[in-house]
Amino acid sequence: FITVADRWLYCVNQLGGSTTPWAVPDMNYRAAAKVLDPQSGRILEIFTTEPGVQLYTSNWFDGTLKGKCGKPHTSHTAFCLETQHYPDSMNHPEFPDVILRPGEQYKSETIWKFSNQ
Repeated sequence: FITVADRWLYCVNQLGGSTTPWAVPDMNYRAAAKVLDPQSGRILEIFTTEPGVQLYTSNWFDGTLKGKCGKPHTSHTAFCLETQHYPDSMNHPEFPDVILRPGEQYKSETIWKFSNQ
């Protein structure tokens, strides 16, 4: 069994970062990700109708962009969780369908819940 943390550490240490898609179980509205900052106690929870979440770890930030108080953004100092369908879905019939046909509607919902412990 490999945890998300173990996989992320492998990606950062061996591959220089992560742009990793994660499959979200089930196809209904459900919890997709939970992130905790142990230092501040901040919690981010993501709930979505999408089947996947893409994790991006700011792999190529080189410090030229400045953040709060002028602090430079460098590699792995930020991350992004993007709810979406699986990469290359069009070429995998076993993946959820991504083709929107004439007359069909596309609807996706994502909730970002912030709290503190």
